Amino acid sequence: MDVEAIRAQLKKYNQDHLLKFWEKLNDAEKEELTSELIDLDLAETNSYFERAVESAKNHHKILDERIQPIASEACGVYNESSFETLDNYEAVGLKEISEGKVAVVLMAGGQGTRLGVLYPKGMYDVQLPSHKTLFQIQAERIQRLESMAEEKHGKRGAIL
Repeated sequence: MDVEAIRAQLKKYNQDHLLKFWEKLNDAEKEELTSELIDLDLAETNSYFERAVESAKNHHKILDERIQPIASEACGVYNESSFETLDNYEAVGLKEISEGKVAVVLMAGGQGTRLGVLYPKGMYDVQLPSHKTLFQIQAERIQRLESMAEEKHGKRGAIL
């Protein structure tokens, strides 16, 4: 596909700025960028973006009215719970995981600028012997829970 055809396709989706520095690229860089641009599904990407914008406009008010704090009786404290209660929590949790009914929201805590890095703190090497990042440790724990749920219930659910 020649650059003008790519430019026309990008312009159709208001993304022609992606070729702003085309003339400054060498042949290898142009080839790599061309390959990446050909692989883009701009119709799908724009569709996702438009739905996200529309959702943000219309639904935040509705959600604000529906979101309430979790009732205190629905929360437990680990060191104040009986072994029976903890076993029940584990059993229910693993069953829900095996059925794909569990999601994780991982809060990164912002950029690591005070640590002297330009990436999220969760990607920072905190000098563990393994040199794993906090994100990697969390991802491995999530994978382990998925495996435990599969071992116990015979089906592999995914934590989203």
